[in-house]
This record gives sequence, C-alpha cells and structure tokens, in this order.
Amino acid sequence: MQRDYLSASAINLFITCPTSFYLKYVLGLDTDETDLTYANYGTLVHNINENIANGDYFFVEDAIDEYVAGFPSTGMPMDNYFDEGIEGIKKHWEFCESPDIDIIGAEVKFNIKPFDDILPFLGFIDLVYINKNGDLVVRDYKTGKPYDENKIMNQIQPYFYSEACLHLFGQLPKYFEFQFPRFDEVRTVVIDEEFMEFNRLKLKGIWKQIENMTLKANWNPFFCEHFCSCRTSCPLWQNKKGGR
Repeated sequence: MQRDYLSASAINLFITCPTSFYLKYVLGLDTDETDLTYANYGTLVHNINENIANGDYFFVEDAIDEYVAGFPSTGMPMDNYFDEGIEGIKKHWEFCESPDIDIIGAEVKFNIKPFDDILPFLGFIDLVYINKNGDLVVRDYKTGKPYDENKIMNQIQPYFYSEACLHLFGQLPKYFEFQFPRFDEVRTVVIDEEFMEFNRLKLKGIWKQIENMTLKANWNPFFCEHFCSCRTSCPLWQNKKGGR
C-alpha cells in the first residue's frame, strides 16, 4: 500500500474496481488526467456547507456570494447545477439554523483503528448533529443525483463514519443521512448493532481480498473514461481501447 490508512473513498474505489484500487493505492500509478469538474463543484459546495454549519456567515447571502464567485473556477457550465446549488445552499442554511437540531461538528476528523489486523480508518465526517429527539445523526453531502436503494446498500460511508462516531463520541449514530442538496432530498440509513456487525464482516472480506490481491477489473465506461486516474495502465482498458 502507498498509504498507511484506509479511507471510505479508497474502499469505495475497491468496490467499484479492484484493479483501479490496486494500481492507484498499491502501485501508485495515479498518473492519468481525470475530469475534475464534478470534484471541483463538490469541493465548492462542501466548503460552503461546512462554513454554514460552523456559523462563518452572518447571512445566507454571504454564502451565496461565495458560491457565485467560486462557481466559474469549477469548470461547470452555467446550467442546472448553478441554480440547484443556490437552492441547496438556502435549504442547508435553513436546516443548520433550525432550533430542532444541535450541531456537534462539521468536517469532523477521525483517525481510528477498530481492528488489529486492518489499517486505521482516516477521514472527515461532513456533519454530526443531535436531532429533536435527542438522536445522534451523521450527514454526508452528495452533489450528484440521489442514490437508489441498491446504491445506498453498496456505500461504505454509513458503516465507516458510524464506527468513527463510536470511537469519538462513545456511541453509534441512530441515523446516517445522505443529503443531496441540489435536489433537496435525503436518504436515511438506520444504524444498529446488526447493521454494524454485517458491515464489519463485509469490510473484513474486502480487506482479505486486498491482501490476496483479488484484482478483477470492472468495466464502467463513464467511470473509466472520466474518473479512473490509472486507466492507461489497466489491461482491460487497453483491451477495450484496442491496445492504446
């Protein structure tokens, strides 16, 4: 491994394509250009949402002004993303200002080691708060389209960040929320001991595959073309592209 920790994004990359994970994180072949437009947009929205949660703006218009100023640098065309982003900021402002929640932290860093035989977990939780019922809740911002049930079940973040909460706060969250601010939608995962045990076993299975170098390449034209940073080193990509 090129790093001494695991992140949710690294595990998700392994789930998406074990070969891409191996080339990037084991061999360090992170050399191909990728489409940074969506990542740049996501970073802009995440940063503003973090600032809102931290109370860094006096008025919602200040957050919108920062978004408008930063949008051109993302490379996104001035289309639905721009308008949906503004509406998402307004909704997030209303949520964070609500008297029904108590914000515990934004961009909460964790570095934990739940297992002796697996690398430590490192990452940042977008938002942790207490809801009106007194439940601990984790929220993760997503700037893409809302996930369907199948995609939600394949995500590692609900387990990963819940494990972090257990170590940081001494308790599991009651809920994990994927928030899709552009669409004003939230997808909720209920966190309980059964969920945690299932995903601990799942993660152990993934780690065993990593150790055993189980490296099947998965062909996904959109991912391979736009987001895989080591595609030209991938035998499947070379085969699909006629040896290029």
